[in-house]
Amino acid sequence: MAALLVYFFCFLAHCSGSRVVLRQDPTRVAEVLTKIMSLRCALEDTRISGASSYFPGTGMEILAVGTETVQYVDTVTSIEISRDGKRLAYLAQNSYPQTEGDWSNMKVIGDLSLPMVLPERAFLQLTWTPPSYNQSGEYTCAVNGTSSSAGGLFNFEVTSEVGVQFPSKLDMVNQIRLLHLEDLANTQKLSALQDSAAKLKPPHADSGEVSCGDSTGWNQYIGSRRYVYKDVKFRQPYTDKAPVVSLGIKGIDAYRFSNLRMQLDVVNLNTRGFRVRCGTWGDTRIYSLTVRWTSELA
Repeated sequence: MAALLVYFFCFLAHCSGSRVVLRQDPTRVAEVLTKIMSLRCALEDTRISGASSYFPGTGMEILAVGTETVQYVDTVTSIEISRDGKRLAYLAQNSYPQTEGDWSNMKVIGDLSLPMVLPERAFLQLTWTPPSYNQSGEYTCAVNGTSSSAGGLFNFEVTSEVGVQFPSKLDMVNQIRLLHLEDLANTQKLSALQDSAAKLKPPHADSGEVSCGDSTGWNQYIGSRRYVYKDVKFRQPYTDKAPVVSLGIKGIDAYRFSNLRMQLDVVNLNTRGFRVRCGTWGDTRIYSLTVRWTSELA
């Protein structure tokens, strides 16, 4: 068991080294045509640096590999990136990533203490939106760190040229082709939206009022209750199905010395119209009753 633990500890730290790597995306940059460019400097664990599926910078091609050690550096104290000898950005312990140039179009992110399960221990990444010819130059990344297993300080450095080119004729042709394809795709999307809009039907709603009159004239009886029926036709028939009809009282005048009993129903509903049924019972006397109705598809 003890031997297994020693082997596992060796596998995590002592049996792997560290290297500094500079990556770029995209590697070919044309001024005006390229909308975004990223440059990433990272201290990687050489044991698992090939595990690209877990690598945060997947898709970024390696520009250069710099200093490499057999010792595993588990603590990074600082990273800085310079261009043509002038520091452009840096990150130190207990601070945020800082920029010292390209303020108008550059953003910087970084982390000095990534989880040990990742192939990177630390990174500093610059992103220009959009890049210009001013970003051309010789880039140098310097990483400082320590190793708890080997002891001492370690300094890593990697250098590479980054070029932002003026667009060539081929670049312009490819860009025109890309714009044409985008325009074609947008035209197809617009056509599909127009077809969908043409199939949409405007909301069909209707409303009106019905007067049920004096309850002494309600002469349709069901048990002890007396009713009157009022036919309603929609201004325009519904085509697919019958709508939902709602009723409400707009006005009522009733004999105040008796109980107020009232019933309102929608009956015989179809796509062309319906009937409003007004009812009461007992000693209730209604002098007038106006019902407001609305119809709409559910």
